[in-house]
Amino acid sequence: MSRFPFRKVQFARSLGIASAVAIAVFGNVLAARHFTRWDATSDRRWSLAPATEATLRDLPEPVEVWVLLSPGDPAATSVKEVLTAYRAKAGEKLQVTYIDPDRDGIAYADLRRRFSMDDARSEGGLVVADAALVVATKTRHWFIGASELVAIERGAEGVTARPREERAITAALRNVLSGEKATLCFSAGHGEPSIENDGPDGIGFLRDLLIKDNYSVISLDLPGAPAASRLEKLAACTVFVVPGLRAPFEADEAKVLATWAADGGRTLLAIPPIPSFEPSSKTGLMPAGLDAVLAPFGIVADETMVFEGDPERTLPDTGAVGFVAEPLLHPITKGLVGAKPGVFVPEILVHSTRSFRTIGGSPGFVATPLLQSSPASYGAFDLVGAATWSGPPGKKAGDRSGPLVVAYAAEGPLQPTSAPGNANRPARAARMVVLGTASGFAPETFRSDSKGRGFAFLLGGAVSWLAERPVLLDIPDKPPVAAGVRMREEEVATTFRTVVFYLPASVLVLFAAVFFFRRSGDRHLTAQVPETTTKKRSSKKRVSSKEKR
Repeated sequence: MSRFPFRKVQFARSLGIASAVAIAVFGNVLAARHFTRWDATSDRRWSLAPATEATLRDLPEPVEVWVLLSPGDPAATSVKEVLTAYRAKAGEKLQVTYIDPDRDGIAYADLRRRFSMDDARSEGGLVVADAALVVATKTRHWFIGASELVAIERGAEGVTARPREERAITAALRNVLSGEKATLCFSAGHGEPSIENDGPDGIGFLRDLLIKDNYSVISLDLPGAPAASRLEKLAACTVFVVPGLRAPFEADEAKVLATWAADGGRTLLAIPPIPSFEPSSKTGLMPAGLDAVLAPFGIVADETMVFEGDPERTLPDTGAVGFVAEPLLHPITKGLVGAKPGVFVPEILVHSTRSFRTIGGSPGFVATPLLQSSPASYGAFDLVGAATWSGPPGKKAGDRSGPLVVAYAAEGPLQPTSAPGNANRPARAARMVVLGTASGFAPETFRSDSKGRGFAFLLGGAVSWLAERPVLLDIPDKPPVAAGVRMREEEVATTFRTVVFYLPASVLVLFAAVFFFRRSGDRHLTAQVPETTTKKRSSKKRVSSKEKR
């Protein structure tokens, strides 16, 4: 018989084994080089925000992260999952090391000495000994406290924990990677919301967000400063921000601001309609006093209040002064305009808005519309008696017809360092963003759900475009999770009896049932085995006796 078929089968088996090994090896190599994660959670718990992905994609140098949480810490598991997602996006440029302070005493002590953690403090005032994470490059480092990883909220439904690991880690990455801080000067003295006020009437929330994104934020009171020093104070500002007005600018301070803004300055002006309570007012509005600042850019602020006539865009219970504005194409509105079909785009909600228009500005200055209302809207010039209105006043003769532009972005030619106090500033082009509403600065804009966060993205894009910095860190909060269980006294007693008595008793009953079942089976087998065994033994004996004969 030929052995060729056998050899052929043996060769096929060997070839199959070798192919399987090769596939396994190459599969592992590809998986190691092209690591991909899928988030199957319903609330996208482990998906990264676009701001985080942009930060990780553009890492200019390697970054190290040390996690100083013991495995038993409640935040350890979620931090590890988040950092795994970071590693999947950043690759080898992000190195993560886990140190258990309770077990890795030598490594923990070495890290404390390296970053002077015994007596130092972070830029935010955090006691470094309480740091949960350390993010560092070769030249800079940043500490993240345990309180920054989660926010505990108490409400009617009990205590919940809102995860914030992504916001804290991405902010730390930007802080260690950025160079010189851009200074944002917020105006004061005209009834603006204050950056020092953390309440609902202030913008302390925005201040904290900007600081975490490595901006320096200061308050600048131009009316209270001497005329000679106003330009010097403005020279220290990367961007001058007017977060809404309740009183107009004086002519002399507007003149100084206009000179600085046109000569390479960067300004973000929120100019809502300013109500006038003077009996002699013919329109019920007062001018903002910023015409001189807007003039070089060719922008005119109308003394109007915009009412939206499209019911699909009007916000409920706002009397048509609150509506969804339409974003127009510009680098600031990137991501809000021109999205692919089916891609979610947040809405830009505005309230109490004035309109703008353009005329001929200074040579080389160009203004581009950012936001507009619908064709059904109108701009009312007469607001006398508005406090007694029960609804929109209706369009009157002389009112402006929609669509109306309610925000502009403008840019001028490159300007030399000719302005007083700007001798040390490099030449740059003047830029301005003017908004017809101040509602985007309210804390609710950044705390609302994803659908209504469009103005937060717009404001972040405006600041980054003016300061020529990375996009403002805007990472939505993750959905809260239950941080505790509320139980009545009888429920506690029931739980105690279940854990201490019922569950152990159930296990004992199950064990006894299995034990007696197996015993009964053994007795049944024992009753049958001897007879057959005896016959076999006797037959063996007879065979053996015959063999002996």
